[in-house]
Amino acid sequence: MASIKERKGKNGSTYHVQIRQKNLEICKSFRKLEDAQLFIFFKENLATNMHSFQVDVKDRVRLEDIIELKKKEHEDIRTIQELDNTLLRIKENMRTHFFLCELTLEDWLECLKRISTLKIPERSKAKKMNLISPLTVRRVFATISSAFSHAISLGIALENFPLQVIQRHINPSLKNNVVKE
Repeated sequence: MASIKERKGKNGSTYHVQIRQKNLEICKSFRKLEDAQLFIFFKENLATNMHSFQVDVKDRVRLEDIIELKKKEHEDIRTIQELDNTLLRIKENMRTHFFLCELTLEDWLECLKRISTLKIPERSKAKKMNLISPLTVRRVFATISSAFSHAISLGIALENFPLQVIQRHINPSLKNNVVKE
């Protein structure tokens, strides 16, 4: 919706244009009425035509974005460090620079395979390396899943692939192999 208001001043009339549409508000003044009308015609048509090119939010979200959303909700340093560590592990083993809409369940399963074979330093001995424990793998995927769930609660339509990996692959393997950490 657009409107033109004539404003009379000591230097002559000016025409104030105001265009309002969803997610768009433009105000501008012109000396000539024809210029104001052309501006409205051009901007309204451009805005109307651009609606068909808009990309859905879920198609522009990366893993880093949902981790940042989750971190903003927490002030607890341990939770923020856990999110950062999880993102680091996932980044090492997955294509995180891609948008989430491009990742599939198979990508998450491949990430699970890679993380499950990681060797990390033992806590007491810095030089001794052990395989990452299944419970730590579960914690990594649970942390990512919580970030997904948080983004979903904010209205971003995502499929929670990390949660599916936990439910279908990690939890059953933990039940079959009673592991103590």
